[in-house]
Amino acid sequence: MNAFPLQILAFTCSASSPGIIETAVSPISGPTHRTFWFLLTTIFMVFGIPEPASAADPGCTLQRTSYAGYTVWRDAEKLISTSGMAVDADGSPRAYHPDNSTGLDDIHNAGSPGDWSALATINGVPVVQGPNDDAPGYYVSMTSLEDDSVKGIVPSRFVNSEQVPYIALPPDLPGPRLGDLGLVVNVRNGRSSPVIFADHSPENRLGEGSIRLANALGINPDPRHGGTDGGIVYIVFPNSGEKTPLPTDVIVQRVERLRQKWLDMGELNACIAVDGNSIMARQR
Repeated sequence: MNAFPLQILAFTCSASSPGIIETAVSPISGPTHRTFWFLLTTIFMVFGIPEPASAADPGCTLQRTSYAGYTVWRDAEKLISTSGMAVDADGSPRAYHPDNSTGLDDIHNAGSPGDWSALATINGVPVVQGPNDDAPGYYVSMTSLEDDSVKGIVPSRFVNSEQVPYIALPPDLPGPRLGDLGLVVNVRNGRSSPVIFADHSPENRLGEGSIRLANALGINPDPRHGGTDGGIVYIVFPNSGEKTPLPTDVIVQRVERLRQKWLDMGELNACIAVDGNSIMARQR
């Protein structure tokens, strides 16, 4: 097992990117949430992402389940999984363009003629943004989560990948609903971000997030060539949302309250692995 030097990590709201939680080196002090994040990220960064604990581990009450080959820990209040992260451009006004090389993402990731999953259409024909829209000439790209208060087929009806930290989950994953809230941690650098579940990913695949989320986590945000192959922890709080998009500052505030209420450091520690009073990674 590789050894890493310990660093003291504190999570703060970035002034340059309001609503995104970032890390900085600082002493162990301050509010309880800073201590929580220091302990959680130090455990992950020092010992890596371990296999989920078995039901016999003392102090761990999370149920170990499986989805499409992924291990998922869950209870009534939260769902935790680990994977890499693909970057999802859906919802950005600049996501897709009739000239495929111009859009942020490859048009093939939006579906195909007659079966466009990420493009708004009228009678099967993709809608192109007009001169008064956010990105004239680009297609209107959809997310599964929509703002029903916005009328018409316009970019503002959907969740903008460049502005909102969101995750995409498969529609058949038991528990989470569109609009639910969560937290994502990059254990390779200790950075984290609150998120909203705003888009559906293909069935049987976990690990997808928006451009804004990739930036917050220090991951290459290019939808065509970016992302990461591992080191990402996803925590989702089922039934925590309103089934509608939310402003990023509201997402941040609500996720912090959910974190304080439902994330117990002792339980997470126990589920990761405990041997007496020492924390260790489970190597299986």
